[in-house]
Amino acid sequence: MSANKLPTKKVVDMFFNHMKPHLPSPHKPVLINIHGFLGSKTMFHSINKAIAGTVNTDIYTVDVRDHGDSPQAHPMTYSVFLDDMLHFIDTKIPKGRQIDFIGFSMGAKIAMMLALNKEMGHRVRRIVSVDMPPYATPILPVELNNNWALINQICSGQIRIKRGGIQWRNKIIDMLGLYFGSGFLQEECNYISRNNKLVKYYLPVAEFPNVVEDLKEWEIRGDMHPSNDKVEVLFQRGLRSCMVESNYDRLTKVFPNSVVEEFDTSHNLIFEDFDRSTKSMAKFINDGIVKN
Repeated sequence: MSANKLPTKKVVDMFFNHMKPHLPSPHKPVLINIHGFLGSKTMFHSINKAIAGTVNTDIYTVDVRDHGDSPQAHPMTYSVFLDDMLHFIDTKIPKGRQIDFIGFSMGAKIAMMLALNKEMGHRVRRIVSVDMPPYATPILPVELNNNWALINQICSGQIRIKRGGIQWRNKIIDMLGLYFGSGFLQEECNYISRNNKLVKYYLPVAEFPNVVEDLKEWEIRGDMHPSNDKVEVLFQRGLRSCMVESNYDRLTKVFPNSVVEEFDTSHNLIFEDFDRSTKSMAKFINDGIVKN
């Protein structure tokens, strides 16, 4: 068996964008956005534009390891995602400021794990969890499974798409869409035709054969509490998604101070109901849970 090409690292320095508020707000909680599996910080560009004026605070949008512009390294598990985020907060976020999170799918699970961390949990004020619960999800969205399988088939050459011209780009978008296809679209070498070479993916996917199974897990580490009744959580649930069960008691067992907002969408909730979703995010970050 050949050696892995990527190094193994306990912690990486994640790449991020920092959007500053129009009016300085040094005492307000910062907002950290965390994308989903195979996504990147770019998915938050339009979201940040929609909510920045309302939340008026420092917004940090990160690329998780092995995604976007962040370093690539083994392993790719929730435990190391958590350690990377703890390192990011310790080194990049002003000491003493509380933190709000918006997380999509995988990113929401990372944010919720941070809220349960014994060292960090007291700094987490609010979380918007987009279609992700705080428990294991043995069934993942069909679109994720199908697109991950297609990516692997393209990378292995089972599906042959040659570099160069515009046809390869159109094929990728037709097959995967912009979100799942972005890992091909960001590779500059794909835009140059050379010796009939096939398109390249940004990540050596063959080195991560178990990543989809790992994404199903929910791990309470020794440095985590089983619940947090101080942090406020808004669960945005897609009713046509398999991720969040109808029994909301499982949500409140971990986060008693939480509410659920239902959307008639699939797992891609933000993209299917953008206006309502982003307005809900901004209102919750500003006001928290409004008691009737």
